[in-house]
Amino acid sequence: MKKIAAVLFLMLTVQHLCAQSPTQLYGLSSGGTVGGFYLATLNPATGLVTEISPQPIAQAAYACYATIDPVNNIYYFSIPDSLVGVSISTGLVVNKVAYAPNTYFEMPQYNCRDSLIYGLYSSLTDTLKLATIDPQTGNVNVISPVSVDIGFVASTRGSLDPSGGIYYFHGVGSYKGLSLSTGQIVYSCNPVFSGPGLGFELSLWDCEDSALFGLTSDPVSGALIPAVMDMQTGAVTSITTTGVPTTGYYMCTAEINPPVDLFHYSDVNGFRTFNMTTGNLLASVPLTFSPTTGTQYFDWIARDNCKCFLSPIGIEETVNQLAVSISPNPAVSGDYLSITLNRPASEGRLVVFDALGRMISSEQIIGSEQTIRLSTAGLAPGMYSLQLFEEQGVMGRSVFVVH
Repeated sequence: MKKIAAVLFLMLTVQHLCAQSPTQLYGLSSGGTVGGFYLATLNPATGLVTEISPQPIAQAAYACYATIDPVNNIYYFSIPDSLVGVSISTGLVVNKVAYAPNTYFEMPQYNCRDSLIYGLYSSLTDTLKLATIDPQTGNVNVISPVSVDIGFVASTRGSLDPSGGIYYFHGVGSYKGLSLSTGQIVYSCNPVFSGPGLGFELSLWDCEDSALFGLTSDPVSGALIPAVMDMQTGAVTSITTTGVPTTGYYMCTAEINPPVDLFHYSDVNGFRTFNMTTGNLLASVPLTFSPTTGTQYFDWIARDNCKCFLSPIGIEETVNQLAVSISPNPAVSGDYLSITLNRPASEGRLVVFDALGRMISSEQIIGSEQTIRLSTAGLAPGMYSLQLFEEQGVMGRSVFVVH
């Protein structure tokens, strides 16, 4: 009884510290009859975009890039002259800091380690340098002693590895990794392809595999193929040889979620979600909007940074998503899931959360069980998070889709 009580306490603690759902994405909806941009959420399993902001928060946005402070639950994006912070709870602007005249701060990435936003700074007289901006004061600190590139490729965006202390981006000359402390180039490479792919787009840093994850394309079929790139060698390795036929993609709508092994992006056929380990396509859905104010677009997608699972008191949560595997995935409502624990588990619970972070079910683990059957009866179509709780805390998590 003592162990179960401890597990239930940890469940409540995790939900209190993580205001964001493990699968939900945040971004800006636009194109409505009223005009302007609204902070909104996206359920990637259903394609439903739900506006949070009660009224437009900006009439113009800039450069497609956004980031989230997961500790204070603030979504940041740029307008032409300022950095804007929006509460993900209310959708209202909570801070706005102006850039210096004729300067630009692009590809922002929030770093939980120092509560600063890192990005690429430039001006009319200066090319790209790594810099930070304090989202409370607007103070910009240029880190790089010299220029690191003359520009960047817009189909990717900056990625941050807080643990390794590296900021990644796709420069005009090559893919680069910059030291957060010195601003100097640590990695510089061009992609080398060993599979059918050609080109490497929508790349984002995957902290679980220490590689850039993105999409390469088959020049014969035109299909997009999930792949990873080793930043030390430039080697691009396709995860699967089966790509997804497409006629294009939208550069402002890619996001990665390594703890639950998901990569999201939008193309002309719908919003897609890949499993980053298998390369399997888990979901492909059209976007729908609520409320229906005529909104037509959802861009500037963001979630918390890789390895930024910090509580308000600064404790980092380390979770191994590979401790739990699920089949079949996608699943069918009313059927059963086979849950495999990749190591013997002590007594604990398997808990299912929906895309809004609400607990749906809880299954007790007895002794050293390694295979558990879990019913999907009553689960509506959508994306769910399965978490393994033991006495030490959250020991594993994975994501599954129900059709």
